[in-house]
Amino acid sequence: MTQSQINYFLTVAREKSISKASEALFVSQPAVSKQIALLESELGCKLFERHTRGLHLTAAGKAFESLFLEFQLRLKETMESAKASESTLSGSYVLGYLEGWLLPDFFQDLSTMFSDKYPLVEFDTSTCSIDQVLYALKRGAVNAVLATESILKEFQDLKTVHLCSIGELILFSSRHPLADKEDLTLSDFADYTFYATAPQGLSNGVANILHICEETGFTPNIEHLSSLSAVYNKLQSGTGVFLTNEWIMAKSNPVFRTLKLEHTADVALGTLRESESHLAKAINIEILNYFRNLK
Repeated sequence: MTQSQINYFLTVAREKSISKASEALFVSQPAVSKQIALLESELGCKLFERHTRGLHLTAAGKAFESLFLEFQLRLKETMESAKASESTLSGSYVLGYLEGWLLPDFFQDLSTMFSDKYPLVEFDTSTCSIDQVLYALKRGAVNAVLATESILKEFQDLKTVHLCSIGELILFSSRHPLADKEDLTLSDFADYTFYATAPQGLSNGVANILHICEETGFTPNIEHLSSLSAVYNKLQSGTGVFLTNEWIMAKSNPVFRTLKLEHTADVALGTLRESESHLAKAINIEILNYFRNLK
């Protein structure tokens, strides 16, 4: 049974004629007759009887007419209620992202979309360091976190959904010995320290550095630092380098230089595996759909 069959049936019942129903529905008479026959076959009973003044409902037909009219009314009310509840969502939603990132143009698009669709929702953002991701989610400081997928998958309490891929790059000081070297490649940094901000208990961040460097032909010396600020201080005063991505805010700072790599990093949306609020779930779905539409 389809919605079209129900509509055809109710139209024939109203018009008491196949020909008049076909005109009202803008379809051919055989098409209407076929759908009525299919509906009768599925329901296992005759719905109409032919009289000199047209078609009349059988007893079963009258019962199904009442049922289908009630169904259409309830369906319309439910759809209107769902639409109304969506537009009247209220509260606050905070999207977290890793410290040092500068979210590109899509963030403004999301903000505009949310304000238009959910005018009563206060949308905001907040940064957090890698080791604060789970803590920020659990204490409700953020509803979801944008971060590299390799980092988010370190936390078993999180569920992650892939959003997009972004280019990776090497960040280093403009005073670095190789800053003015032409045709600079990753292998040129083989003898320099690579800084990592991921805590030593989180292995994927370090594994990515090792993978990219070893693929190039060398094993890097890796030094763990407590924060991104510590990395920036080290970069400016020493000769180390930092593997990061194109969303890093520091790449626009003239005290730094960058080397773009051929590798990419996967960005994901991370949320707690526990049940989300109705508001958070609605906004998270909007974010996922936005990125899917970009592909």
